[in-house]
Amino acid sequence: MSKLLEPYPANEYGQQSYPAGQTTHTTVIIRENGCCSLRARVQWVIGFNIVLGIINLGVGINMATIAARFNFLDGEKIWGTYAGLGITVGILMIAAGVCLACALSKETPVLFTAWFLLIGLYAILNIAWLGYAGYIYGKYTAGYDARTNGLIANGVINFIIQVACVLTVIQYKQSTLH
Repeated sequence: MSKLLEPYPANEYGQQSYPAGQTTHTTVIIRENGCCSLRARVQWVIGFNIVLGIINLGVGINMATIAARFNFLDGEKIWGTYAGLGITVGILMIAAGVCLACALSKETPVLFTAWFLLIGLYAILNIAWLGYAGYIYGKYTAGYDARTNGLIANGVINFIIQVACVLTVIQYKQSTLH
């Protein structure tokens, strides 16, 4: 059963004195609860950041093992670079998810600012990831095409999703109902 909309508690309404004999009107603000509320969407952003971080960390560690085996063959350190970017993005996204979770639970503006900073760093690393994948795609014609196409597609999709996440958090931050 889904939760119904509930009004704010009476102690959250402002008190004003009105002249005697006049009609006063009270506006009741309804707080939306459930899976589609603004706060719930921010919680989805938290989950996405943490899951994306764990996946990137795992992929980075996997690429590090590939790098340990194959870097002596190609001399370009391709897999080592991908591993470093993957591990860094993974740690950064886990930290961003935890930071946003703390910001949401404590309503601390400084933690929201820290989350925006971490997401800005993620955007820089994602652009570096896409640039490096494009460089590899342009430099090599055999052996890296399929993997590089997948890495480019992954970077673009994650970047688009993160833009939606940033817009959701900005909307929440500007909302007066949080």
